[in-house]
Amino acid sequence: MLGLALEHSTFALSKIGLSRFNVDSTCKAMKIKNILVTGESLFLERRQALVSELANYVDDVKLLPRSSEWYEARLITLLIKAYYAVRTGSISNTHTFFQKNQKAFELKSKRAEYQISQLNPPPDLVLHLFSTYSPFWSRFDIPYAMYLDYTMALAEKNWKPWSSFICLREQNAWFNHEQCAYSRSKHLFVMSNVVRESLIADYSIDANKITVVGASSSFANPYDGEKKFGSQQILFNGSDFTRKGGDILFEAFKLVKQALPNARLVVIGKKISTTIPGIEVLGNVSPSELEIIFLNTDLVVAPARCEPFGIFLMDAMSYGIPCVIAQGEGNGITEFLDHKVDGVILDDLNVDLLAHYINWLLSNPHLLDSMSRAVKLKMKSRLSWKTIASTMIQTLSD
Repeated sequence: MLGLALEHSTFALSKIGLSRFNVDSTCKAMKIKNILVTGESLFLERRQALVSELANYVDDVKLLPRSSEWYEARLITLLIKAYYAVRTGSISNTHTFFQKNQKAFELKSKRAEYQISQLNPPPDLVLHLFSTYSPFWSRFDIPYAMYLDYTMALAEKNWKPWSSFICLREQNAWFNHEQCAYSRSKHLFVMSNVVRESLIADYSIDANKITVVGASSSFANPYDGEKKFGSQQILFNGSDFTRKGGDILFEAFKLVKQALPNARLVVIGKKISTTIPGIEVLGNVSPSELEIIFLNTDLVVAPARCEPFGIFLMDAMSYGIPCVIAQGEGNGITEFLDHKVDGVILDDLNVDLLAHYINWLLSNPHLLDSMSRAVKLKMKSRLSWKTIASTMIQTLSD
């Protein structure tokens, strides 16, 4: 069944330890027995904890990662990207042009629709992660829901590099495809009210078919071990340095270092060159290395210019690490934190203000410990995949 649909997939389910869930649960939903979860391979990998929780409520959950299209073969990809680079004069935007065009959306959607049509028996419901394509293109006899972290309209407003299109016609076509996918869905689950309001205002979606559920970490369960504070170590994910506010943090850290000579800033996710004393750049780290870093970190700082939700922040919070984040224009996670209770929310991307809060927190280990306990409690209740999966199943079964 699922194996037939995945015959040409580039994603091995064994990589994340998920292929099929059969769960005997007393909490099974009455109306939905079989769920198919679709989306990009990376999205399914990062949301495996959600899939595991959904399996507690239904008879069967299967995964259908997106299969590679013909144009994604290495040589063809290089030729297409070279064409975009020559036509637009922009090398930096070629990846976005390659992924975000109306033909890519259409091909991916048609392939998913065909693969789903081959399943026997068909699923009762399809849950599609994010909106790089739709699980259906022309047939809609199987209901589907979507789980969204952002919309293209929000990207257009808040972070232009995510909404680069080769021409206006391509942009309009993408928006039309996106709007069609949203409007034909049974329900839309979103990570934040930022996304909810965009769906209503930018895509004319009925508010009654949208539910805000938040998100949780990539770990199945929050860390339950001991977490100590006093190291004065700061952690920053620099994988998208400018968008995540790395330049602001580096300037703020110079001021922090003057007040707290023992403070250290560890940067992961990307190799970045810097001569600022006290900054250690590690680049990509393994999960086991990240766990050690989390256990030795007092504070995660993320003064992002745009951050739909930030799974890295959720991972840190699951370890009981308080976070300093920015309000921004479209940053969804700020809705779920309480300022100075389980984190700090910057209302302005100001170097002096950021340095002030870092100094204040690193100088008060007892305050960090109190915030740590508060944020771990929130991760176990409101921001848990168990809570999110339960809300999804209950909403879809009504």
